[in-house]
Amino acid sequence: MFFRNMEIIYVEKIQSNDLLLLEAEKIELGRQLADAFQRKNVEEIRQFVNLGAPVNYRLDYGLEIIRESDFVAAFYLLLEGDKGKEQLFANALKLVSDEVKAIELVNYIKDSLEIFTILRQQNADAQEIKININFLNLIKKYAVTCRANPQHANGSLIVAAGLRNKEFASQIISRGKSAMNKSTNGADVNFKGYFDDNAAVWSAILLDKDTLELLLDNGSDIHEIGISKSSLLHWVALVYRLGDDPQRQAKASTIAEMLLQRGAKLDTQNILGKTPMDYAKGELRELFSKLNLENNNICFNRC
Repeated sequence: MFFRNMEIIYVEKIQSNDLLLLEAEKIELGRQLADAFQRKNVEEIRQFVNLGAPVNYRLDYGLEIIRESDFVAAFYLLLEGDKGKEQLFANALKLVSDEVKAIELVNYIKDSLEIFTILRQQNADAQEIKININFLNLIKKYAVTCRANPQHANGSLIVAAGLRNKEFASQIISRGKSAMNKSTNGADVNFKGYFDDNAAVWSAILLDKDTLELLLDNGSDIHEIGISKSSLLHWVALVYRLGDDPQRQAKASTIAEMLLQRGAKLDTQNILGKTPMDYAKGELRELFSKLNLENNNICFNRC
C-alpha cells in the first residue's frame, strides 16, 4: 500500500455525518456514493450523483466527498496525468519506487479530474451536512489525552483542518497545550497523516486561508513537504488549475501571495524536479512571474 501512517486514529467508530438532517434515502445514497468514491468507480459515482446523492456526505474521517476529490485531482495534476498515462505511471514510479505500488497509485487517481467534474454538477454549498457533534467531541477527547496518545491529538488536528474550521482547529491546539502543561502548541502541527502530509497541506488544498494562517502561526513549517516533496505553494498552484472557477482561482492567488509573504519559495523542487512555477497556470503564473522578477531585481540591487 502506498499510504503512510494509516493506523486507525480513533478506537471508537462514530458516524461523522449528522444523519438526523438527512432523509433515509439520502443517507443510503450518500453511503453508496462514498463507497463508489473510495473505489474510484466513475460510472457508479455518476449514477449516484444523478440520483441525487449528497456530494457533501462525509467520509469516516469527516471530510466531505467533494473536498476529498480536490486532493485526488490535485495529486493527478502533480504527477502530470494530464500529459498521458505513460507520464502518469513514470512519475508515480518515481514517487513510490515500486511498480506494484505505482500501479495502485495510478488506479487511485487516474480518473480524478472526471470525478471532480461529476461531483460538481450539484451545488455543494447548498447541501452542507452538519458534522455529528459526537464525532467532534471524540476528536476533542483525544486532543486532551494527547500526552498518552499523541497520534490521537495529531490525527485530530488533521481532521479539524479537513473540516475547514479555524475555531475548531484552534481548540484542538489549545486543549492539547493545556493537557501537556507545557509552553508548546500541544498537538504537533507538523504531524504527518496519509501521503505524509500535515494539517497545513490540507488547509492549502482546501483553500482555507484562515486555518492555514492559524497553523503557520502555531509553528507549522511553511517549507513542510510530504511524500511527493511538494510544498504548500506547489499544492496551491495545483488546486488553482482544478476546473475553471474564478472564485477558486481568486482564493488560490490570495493564499499564494500570503505564503510568499511568509517566506515560501518559488524555486523549491519536489520529487519530480518541479517548482510551483512549473505547475502554475493563467493569472497565478503571471503573479509568480511578477514576484519572481521583483525578487530578482531586489537581489541584483543589493548585490
